[in-house]
Amino acid sequence: MPEIKNFEDGHSKGETPGLFPNPEAKPFVSMTLAPKRRELIELSSIIFSKIFYKIRNLIPLMKKLSKSEAAKQVEEFFSNIKDKTPKEVKKIKRLAANSNIRLREKRKLFCKKCLEPYKNPKVRINKGIKSVECGNCGYVARWKIN
Repeated sequence: MPEIKNFEDGHSKGETPGLFPNPEAKPFVSMTLAPKRRELIELSSIIFSKIFYKIRNLIPLMKKLSKSEAAKQVEEFFSNIKDKTPKEVKKIKRLAANSNIRLREKRKLFCKKCLEPYKNPKVRINKGIKSVECGNCGYVARWKIN
């Protein structure tokens, strides 16, 4: 917001003019403020465009797969899940959700919190409940045993 230094009708910066100030009176604004404002607008537009393109690049532009093709990809992915990264698990979960494919028992192959595949989990069975502790983040997942 530009700083108002002085009014032409004699009011200083600290005083407020009356209810109906002189219509011819214009605020005196320093001339150095206009280029600064222009720089600020240019800078904000550059920052907005950078943020917009980063967000756009985060959303992958994938072609639409049929449900059977997506199911094949999901099956293939979970056949060797031990060497997958959490980023890949997140992508395959999104693919399954968008294609309306249920993961069912496959959900128990990776941690719900960090999405890291279970490599060496602590497994406990107590009163019909299976507890699996993630070796990476320490989250404990619990399932009923049928």
